[in-house]
Amino acid sequence: MGFEITSIYDAIGLVGVAFYVGSYAALQLGLLRGQGYAYPVLNALAAGCVMLSLLEQFNLSSAFIQIFWIVISAVGIARLFWRTYRVKFTEDEKDFLKTKLPTLSKDLSRRLLDAGFWVDAEPGTVLTSEGEPVTELVYLRSGNASVSLGGHEVGRCGDHSFVGEITCLKNEKAIATVVIDEPSRYFCIGTVALRQLSEKSADLRQALEASFASDTGRKLVASNELLRTVASNAAD
Repeated sequence: MGFEITSIYDAIGLVGVAFYVGSYAALQLGLLRGQGYAYPVLNALAAGCVMLSLLEQFNLSSAFIQIFWIVISAVGIARLFWRTYRVKFTEDEKDFLKTKLPTLSKDLSRRLLDAGFWVDAEPGTVLTSEGEPVTELVYLRSGNASVSLGGHEVGRCGDHSFVGEITCLKNEKAIATVVIDEPSRYFCIGTVALRQLSEKSADLRQALEASFASDTGRKLVASNELLRTVASNAAD
């Protein structure tokens, strides 16, 4: 006996099954976020389709399951909307998120920012010391800092730069010394708190790692340019 779709209700029910299975598979594969809107919306659609399919052959138990699934999904959507609606950011925070973490959800962004603080730093402030543990990740909102290795300047960090991004998630020591050399403003978060947050959220860790990689690559290019200029001047 072969499988056969005998009515429009069967087809609607199968669409609902596809939504159920597809959304769960996407969640497990990392294509959907459990804390986003897509997953509860797809589940509500799935339950609605299966509920419609029951109009042809009603089943009380299945109907109750679909009703509760729709209600739970609706509560989740409303909760997420309320949490997102209440989230506000300062101009400094908006700049940080737009520049470094544009894909991060408002909720995760707020948790990250609440775990750190902003600093107005004077020249001479040491952000990292070569060979010493990195205790904070720094985002330099404005200002400048020198990067030295073995007592020799090898690069600079300017506006919108990270400091400590290479080692902060690995609990390793700083590979260079970074010192503020003009009045600057930066955001910092302790590496322990940052690792705890990133371990709880794969979305946050992925966003951080992507931003760190981009920032490190940009600084390496700038450092190579600086070294070439110094070598050229020395040759002249």
